[in-house]
Amino acid sequence: MKGSFRTFEFRRLGFRRWGGRTPLAPRPVTGYGVIALLAGDDYLEAEGRQLLFVDASKTWPSLTGGTVRLVATRSFGGPSLSASGTVKSATEVEVGLPNAQTGALLTGEYLFDLVATLASGHVISLYRGPLTVAQQTSGGFPICQR
Repeated sequence: MKGSFRTFEFRRLGFRRWGGRTPLAPRPVTGYGVIALLAGDDYLEAEGRQLLFVDASKTWPSLTGGTVRLVATRSFGGPSLSASGTVKSATEVEVGLPNAQTGALLTGEYLFDLVATLASGHVISLYRGPLTVAQQTSGGFPICQR
């Protein structure tokens, strides 16, 4: 299926290749800052699937002692997403999303903001980017293509 719409869609949504196959287990945050989710999936630290954000460019202020929140809204209405995150270090934060939150989202495009409240009480936006939600088609079992 090289060059097919399905292959393109997998790559666009940040799915990774594994052993010559393309499993439906996405990296939640792609290298381009796009979040790609499957509705109804858990994105939690226990499985290593949490949303991880790292300040590689060293432009964020120190987040030590602060809090973070991910807020996503759909441009055409519908449910929005708001989730608290964890400050892992001065330059790294993570956000976990349980299936109850992802399952309530409609498929389509969202815009997300990663917002921090610093230890000083100041509120700043760390990152803004696209978030895509795709629908489960297999009841949660991985589907592979050759």
